[in-house]
Amino acid sequence: MDSNVTQEFPNQGRQLGIDLAKCLSISFMVIVHCLKQFGVDPSLPFYQYFDLIFGSILAAPVFMTAMGVGLAYSRRSSPSQFIFRGINILILGYLLEFVRVWPRYVIAGVNLDLDLLFTAVFINSLGGDILQFAGLALILFGLLRLAKLKDYWILAVGVALSLVTTFVPLLVSDQILLVNFVGLFAISTYKDMVTVAFPVLSWFIFVGFGYWYGNRLKNSHNTVKFHLICGGIGAVIAITGFTISSLYGFGAIGANDETAFYGMKIYDAIFCLGACVGFFALCHFISLISPKLLQKGYINMSNGLNLIYMIHWPMILYISLPLEYYGIFLPLWSVLLIGIGIIITATIAGVALKNHIKKKTGENPHSLWRYVNAG
Repeated sequence: MDSNVTQEFPNQGRQLGIDLAKCLSISFMVIVHCLKQFGVDPSLPFYQYFDLIFGSILAAPVFMTAMGVGLAYSRRSSPSQFIFRGINILILGYLLEFVRVWPRYVIAGVNLDLDLLFTAVFINSLGGDILQFAGLALILFGLLRLAKLKDYWILAVGVALSLVTTFVPLLVSDQILLVNFVGLFAISTYKDMVTVAFPVLSWFIFVGFGYWYGNRLKNSHNTVKFHLICGGIGAVIAITGFTISSLYGFGAIGANDETAFYGMKIYDAIFCLGACVGFFALCHFISLISPKLLQKGYINMSNGLNLIYMIHWPMILYISLPLEYYGIFLPLWSVLLIGIGIIITATIAGVALKNHIKKKTGENPHSLWRYVNAG
C-alpha cells in the first residue's frame, strides 16, 4: 500500500493511469500539429480519422480533464498558489505564441518595413492556445477556491459557463485585438479564422469536471471497480453522443468544423467528457500491466508536460518552415516518423530541463527559476 494513503483519502497515491492519459494526449497533439504544419493532405483517410479521434476527442479534452484531476491530487493546494501558477503559465503561453509567430512574419516580411513587421508579430502574438487556457483556468479555479466552493460547485460553475457559451452568438470582427481579447473567454473569429483556440468559458467545464472526478477517485476504496463503472458509463455516453451527432451533422464532431470544436457547446463537452472517463479507465488498466520502467517514464513525462509542449512547437516550426518556403512536401510516413522523433526529443529535453529547474529552485527558492518552475 502507498505510504501516502490515509484513512481520509484511501486512494491518494500516484495515479499512473492519469499520468499515462496525459502523456498520450500530448503525444496525439504533437502528431496532429506535425500533420498540419508539414502540409499533409487533409483528405487522406488516416489524417481525417486521426485528427477526429486522437487530435480532437482524445487530445485537448483529455489533457484539460486530467489537469482537473491533478488539481484534486495537488499538494500545492492554496488558492494563491493556483493563481500564481496560472499567471506564470499565461506568461509562458504568450512567450510561446511569440516564438510560433515571428518566423513566419520574418520570412514573409524580409522586404517589408520593420515597423510593419514588428506590429504584425506583436498583434499576432496575442493569439492563444492551450497554455493561455490553462493559465486562465488555474486563475479562475484559484478564485473559486478562494471563495471556498466545494468541488461540486466548481463543476456547477463549469456547467453554467458552458451553458452560457452554448447560447452566446459567435463574435465575428475585423478588429484582431478585440478578437484576441474576447477569444480568451468566448469563441470569436477574425476573417473566418480562430485566433484563440480554447476560450475558457467553453472549456472550463473539463477542469471543473476533472476536479470533481479526481475527488471521487481519491475517495475510492476499489479503483478497479471505480474505473470499470465510470469508464463503462463514459464510453456509452461518448459512443452514443458522437454517433448521433455524426448521423445528424451537428456539434463539434458532426459538423467537423474548427469553430464548432473550439467553441463547443455543452452537449459536445458531455460527449467528450464521456470519452475522457472511458480513456482514463483504459489507461488505468494498461498502467497496471506496464513494467516498472515504463511506469517511471509516465511519471517523468507527466511532470514535464508544459515544458514538453513548449519545446515541441519550435522544433516543428523550424523544421517545417524551410520545407514550406521551398515548396517541399513530405509523404505521410516521413511526417509520422518526424513526429515520433519530436515526441522523444522534446520529452528528453523537457524532463532534463524540469530536473534542472527543480535543482535551481532548491538551491535558491527566490531565483527567477521559481517562476518558470511554477509554470
